[in-house]
Amino acid sequence: MDAGRTGEAETEALEFDLESFEHLVETPRGHIVRVTGRWRGVQSVLPHPTLVTEDPEKGPLSLAPLPIPGQDAPKVDGTTEWRGSYSIPKDRFTRREGPACRLQAAPGSVYDLPELVLPEAPLQASHKPPPGILPTAYRPAAAAGPGPAAPDEAEAAEPIQTQRFTDLILPAMRSHRRLVLGLIALAVVGAAIGVLVRSPTYTAVTTLVVTPLPRQDVTLSELPELRTGSNPESTIATTAELARSRDVSTLTARRLGRGWTQQRVDRTVVIEPVSGSNNLTVTAVDDDGPRAARIANTFAASAVEVRDQRLRRLANAALTDARAQLAGTADPAGSQAQALELRISALRQILNAKEATLSVSHAADVPASPAGLPPLLAVFLSALAGVVLAAGAAVLLDIVGSRRIGRTQDITAVYPLPVLARIPAVPRRRQLRGRVAASDGRLREPFRSLLLQFEVATGTHTSLMLTSPSNGDGKTTSATGLALAATDAGRDVVLVDLDLRKPDIAARLRAELTHGIEDVVAGHVAVEDALAPVPGNPRLLLLSPLQPVPLSGLGEVSRQIDTIVEQATRLADLVILDTPPVGEISDALTFGRAVDDVLLVARVGRTREAALETARDLLERSELRPAGLVVVGATL
Repeated sequence: MDAGRTGEAETEALEFDLESFEHLVETPRGHIVRVTGRWRGVQSVLPHPTLVTEDPEKGPLSLAPLPIPGQDAPKVDGTTEWRGSYSIPKDRFTRREGPACRLQAAPGSVYDLPELVLPEAPLQASHKPPPGILPTAYRPAAAAGPGPAAPDEAEAAEPIQTQRFTDLILPAMRSHRRLVLGLIALAVVGAAIGVLVRSPTYTAVTTLVVTPLPRQDVTLSELPELRTGSNPESTIATTAELARSRDVSTLTARRLGRGWTQQRVDRTVVIEPVSGSNNLTVTAVDDDGPRAARIANTFAASAVEVRDQRLRRLANAALTDARAQLAGTADPAGSQAQALELRISALRQILNAKEATLSVSHAADVPASPAGLPPLLAVFLSALAGVVLAAGAAVLLDIVGSRRIGRTQDITAVYPLPVLARIPAVPRRRQLRGRVAASDGRLREPFRSLLLQFEVATGTHTSLMLTSPSNGDGKTTSATGLALAATDAGRDVVLVDLDLRKPDIAARLRAELTHGIEDVVAGHVAVEDALAPVPGNPRLLLLSPLQPVPLSGLGEVSRQIDTIVEQATRLADLVILDTPPVGEISDALTFGRAVDDVLLVARVGRTREAALETARDLLERSELRPAGLVVVGATL
């Protein structure tokens, strides 16, 4: 074969059309790669091709394909896709560079493969693999003994993951959702009742202006209450106290009419000085807008009138005294007589004037709307206060309750199972998109690694069940991610949503359901007819309830689960069951007996130690030992 031509046969009798040569996963002993393509030639069937790696120092090394179910010997018809997986030892790699590889189908038929591209940060085996998951040739020696293996150095050094503020509050609120919803509902209902039963309150304000006599005017020394002091604000405050007199309230009550008393006026009206000015505000509060304006204006007019009457009394007394002094003056033309004449003139001006020292600056208008918050805003703010209170209560209960698990080794300490995959935490908004595995390499690689461990394992592994200790652990995300990884690998998959009380995989994958699992157990349709295609993924079919299944239907699904899984495995290469959390609902204990393997999903920073212990005890008592753990949110 020419050096520059890749994927062509050196003979005309046998040709190979290469589609891909890709790295799958790194294991403790080497790198597993996969070759995909189509064979054409005169022969009908070929033996399994071998992979030959070249090394200038060590020489060539021939590798037989891994015994993976579904990867059969190639058919030489030009249309059937062939796949072969091989494990290349690590000593054949130099500084992350792969060796030169060739594919040999028969003597004299050698095909050069392109350069092997490795991930920038390939995932190491996440934990000691469980017995039966990897064949002996690929199982580390430390895992051969009985009992759980000790964590490796990377795992022992795994730091406790720090949590953002929202990572603390949102999981706590989801864990105590009933308390949260109850407190929010209580706040909203209380606010709504308050809005309904409260009377509208209207506020009307009348402004008075105070004009005290000058302090330097000695002609009116008999009227000290009308003079300014050294502190103008003190003078205004004194006038406000005078306006609050019993006489003003009594006159106001009399003018307002029947039902009004001096005490009621005092409760309804508030008089306050305006800082930095000579103004007083008269504020009246009532459940009727026009009446509130009338009360404020009536009280202001009464205050002016009472003040005017007092002023006139003082002025009349001073005028009578000044006239008597003038009549007894010996020299009518003298300075004393002139001063008395000036005082008499000033007093006459006060008697003839109106509102000399206190007057209405602005009368109260009828208020257009009630005072206070609008009803809808009041309800909204009450709901917001309820959310804050509920969040605080949930976090407090979270702190004093069972602790959350912060590291992967804490999970394995409670339940000593092998960690088969570590999945980065997926934001909730991305979970709803469904295609989490196909859109992010950091997510795709762990699922491919998990899938590969079952492909190379001995025994039958065509049906898997995923469960978790509690809600929010990433169980459904892991089930959909594993299903999508399997379809990306060319396998036909049936994904079964068995979280019957709240199914949501159909919404995540945007699958349109015509029939549901309830129709299957009722005998209306067969499993094949109830499968719904997933848009954009022809290899993935979904079996899900049309709506939450009532309690009466849960038992029937449990009784027929063996038949459902058996029929689904005839239609696909892999069947994946997404079940409710085993630590909260017992459905998974029944469903687990119908599958080949069980996976337990736990989430760092989310799963509680008590919930994990409960799940462990339930599974062990039911004799359902999971094949391993899928840890969500672990450090990669």
